[in-house]
Amino acid sequence: MGGLDRLIVTTLSFLSSPRGNYFMSELLAAIASAAERRGVATSLGGGSFPQAATDAAFIVIPHEFFALAPDGEEANAQALSRTVGLCVEQPGTYSFEVTCGLAPRLGGMIAVHPAACRELGRRGIAAAHFPLGYIPEWDTWQNKEAERAIDVLYLGSHDERRAALLASYGETLWPRRQRIVLARPEWHRGPGPSFVVGQEKHALLRSSKVMLNLHREGATGVEWVRVLEAVCNGAVVITEHSRDYAPLVAGEHFVSGRPGDLGLLADLLLDDNRRLRDLRDSAYRFIREELPLDRSIDQLLAVTDALPARRPAMTARRAPHAGRDDAAQDAEIARRLAVHLREELQPLRAAIKELTAQALQTRHALARLEHAAAGEVRLEPTLVTETDAYGTVTPRVSVAVALDHRERDVITTLESIAASEHDSFEILILDDASTDDSVAAVSSFLAERPWLPARLLCHPSRRGLGATRNALVVRARGASVLILDAGNAAYPTALVRLEQALAGDPGASLAYPLGVVVLDGKPTGLASAHAWHPTWLRAGNYIDSTVMLRRDQLLAIGGYCEDSRVGGYEDYDLWCRLADRGARGVHVPEMLASYRRTSHGTFESSTNTAELLTSIDDVESRSLILARAPRLFGPGLVDDPYRAVGLHAQRSRADSQAAS
Repeated sequence: MGGLDRLIVTTLSFLSSPRGNYFMSELLAAIASAAERRGVATSLGGGSFPQAATDAAFIVIPHEFFALAPDGEEANAQALSRTVGLCVEQPGTYSFEVTCGLAPRLGGMIAVHPAACRELGRRGIAAAHFPLGYIPEWDTWQNKEAERAIDVLYLGSHDERRAALLASYGETLWPRRQRIVLARPEWHRGPGPSFVVGQEKHALLRSSKVMLNLHREGATGVEWVRVLEAVCNGAVVITEHSRDYAPLVAGEHFVSGRPGDLGLLADLLLDDNRRLRDLRDSAYRFIREELPLDRSIDQLLAVTDALPARRPAMTARRAPHAGRDDAAQDAEIARRLAVHLREELQPLRAAIKELTAQALQTRHALARLEHAAAGEVRLEPTLVTETDAYGTVTPRVSVAVALDHRERDVITTLESIAASEHDSFEILILDDASTDDSVAAVSSFLAERPWLPARLLCHPSRRGLGATRNALVVRARGASVLILDAGNAAYPTALVRLEQALAGDPGASLAYPLGVVVLDGKPTGLASAHAWHPTWLRAGNYIDSTVMLRRDQLLAIGGYCEDSRVGGYEDYDLWCRLADRGARGVHVPEMLASYRRTSHGTFESSTNTAELLTSIDDVESRSLILARAPRLFGPGLVDDPYRAVGLHAQRSRADSQAAS
């Protein structure tokens, strides 16, 4: 079709950058398949405009393609006039603003979200609505009975808003089987740690009863791709209130609620199997019968039919700040200023840390001299009390609680373990010469619970966090040790699920859960949110202290570092040394623990030496850690975790094929 001044299109060429987010390529491939089912010739390309394809219209996702494609930014006017931009972003996001800046240079625009069409139109950019719908390639369920072992699934990028909302669901969802997969905010070129794609993602959805949907910061429209993938695989969507979800019907095809209520809605729905089944079947039947993606190809063809044969010379160049508003620019200036101030203050922070460390060491040395003068020189901890039940159990798991001036917080920690659903554990508490009433508080707690297998010990003089934890591990009787510092807490299912994770992965040295960060009593975010990967450890610590370790392997590596210069990085040092020796951890993506924080800041409010020193400066600590893990920080490690995972997957497939 088309007149003399229009491009005669016989092929749709879908182009994506090989360096872009993998799910964008997945979406383009699905649209290409729908076009082929409508009898349209298609091709899939990566990063280049084919020079010989004079009868082709190009389909790109502008905010990614022109930023990441090798020659996309230097495209000639002829290619641009034959290019249709597919806007998949929502108004209010940075990527949408980039798309708006690029759209006038293209021959046409289509948009997934009606709100995007409206906003583009308001800015003088014509954009046709391209509604997404049922995609056969995504449907691995086929409306067949399936085992759904996961109660609650979340798939999405990690940002502050989403993390805070998910954290608020922890108290409600801990009894449920969760799978919280938070992708790091970076380009994902393929499957990798904390990022699932393709068949693995569809298998997760097919194994899940409900899927939570939360908006990204600045967005309010329904996340169509995520919702459709869930419905195609029989997972019921529970989303915060959204706009532009028609023709889907809230209450008939999905559940909608206020952001803070989604955890409760999921919990209630999981108790109503009939309602769950009705929602699942109704949504699946509707999108398959009434909303096939194939029908939307007509909208795309209408746009390509209207493409001009050529247009005046114009070059699409990468514009890092295209479309950024004043608020975004102010935020960037503030960020750079904060970085500059940190750099300027670094020498002062280092000097303060050195003086603080010396003062603390002097104080501890004086305490030891006082003990020596009194004839009380002892380094080993002494027994304060143990419960009646302690000698009657042979525990599989030992919970190690290092106590340092936390008389109020430690009771919360012990109460959480006392409520555990595990059937064979002990609690070991070691006070590191606290000067408050921590020992008395714990003694009273244990006296009231003789049925709880527990023992309280005390250092006569201060030894530090590393030495305290090591003393606990040496005295532990369980094959696995859960490190749980005073102030932190574990949900009742934590011991069971972490032990199961270690049992299910015999090659793992430790298991760690997703943790809810509690600030002044209010859940505000998530800790330990991502899977184990040595490359990420090179950049810094992202795994919090609450972990379950195999006791024998921890002893074999020498335990935690006792050098005071590590200054609060005992956990990070241990993870790095384990990774340096080829050991690994297994992430349990369930909210199973909580971490208490205060708004006053660790320097002002904490008497914990490790927190105090970490809050001041970390240059010397990091230097020591680098020296203790030379292979991890050397040049030989694969820098791209997705490449590493991809190579592993290729080897696994090759091994499977060879075996068969």
